[in-house]
Amino acid sequence: MIHEIFDFFPFNIASGPEFLLFYFVLSASGLFFATLARKALGASLDRAAQPGGAPAER
Repeated sequence: MIHEIFDFFPFNIASGPEFLLFYFVLSASGLFFATLARKALGASLDRAAQPGGAPAER
């Protein structure tokens, strides 16, 4: 039984296809945003590590 404080979406999703779809969408979007953050932070750190602040070659 769910406590009344957690009786709202997404905490009250029943197990099954609906939950799996929600979990997939949440994990895929998290992976997408983590990839964007990795690219932006990596590029920034690469530029900062070069002597003279020259732009990184691609």
